[in-house]
Amino acid sequence: QLKLRQKLRDENIDLVIDLQNSNRSSLYQRYFLPNSPWFSRRSSLNGVSGLQGLKQLLEQHQIPITFALKPNVSWMAANVDELLEKANVDKPYIALIPGCSAQHPEKRWPYFSKLSARLVEQGFRVVNVLGPDELSMADDLSGYTPSKDKGILSWFEMAGILKHAQYVIGNDTGPSHVASCLGTPGIALFSEHTSVDRSEIQRDSFLTYQVDELKNLSVDTLLSIITPHLD
Repeated sequence: QLKLRQKLRDENIDLVIDLQNSNRSSLYQRYFLPNSPWFSRRSSLNGVSGLQGLKQLLEQHQIPITFALKPNVSWMAANVDELLEKANVDKPYIALIPGCSAQHPEKRWPYFSKLSARLVEQGFRVVNVLGPDELSMADDLSGYTPSKDKGILSWFEMAGILKHAQYVIGNDTGPSHVASCLGTPGIALFSEHTSVDRSEIQRDSFLTYQVDELKNLSVDTLLSIITPHLD
């Protein structure tokens, strides 16, 4: 860390734009570059959050904005045809994202296993995208769960599965945000503990649905919401 600090200071950096805007990046400022001009939403755009805040922060410094509000991460999507063929999964399929960070259990809708079973019963093919914090759910999910065969998907494999899905259903978690930025139709589920507006995940055909507590959202209710989008 001492070498890194000295290397950064030797660069005589004349401007830092802090896009992360976190306690961690504030620590970097104090420790690494206390004398360099440092701009963040914390200091210059109080009250503005999310992508809008980042957009305004960059515009203040004459940095052209092209994809800030309509990101396209299609470059992330690996070719997963062989993976799906080996599992006998044909397109179209529905991708489910049942997990989220273990630190935020309030973000996890508890009925994905029931939903996956219902979708399979109705004739839909289902692919379950799991991360390291929810591998224990694998045996309870109907459909194809890649992590049971090959372990955790890379972000690129995950993006490949999400990009070619007919529809995505997920919690407020990273992979759902990736699906939204891939342009895949879908829905992210929120409780009152997090803000739909601040997440800025809703765009085009990727929607959100918010309830007071996720345990109060039944499978039947969710199916009634998504079924019109599955034709």
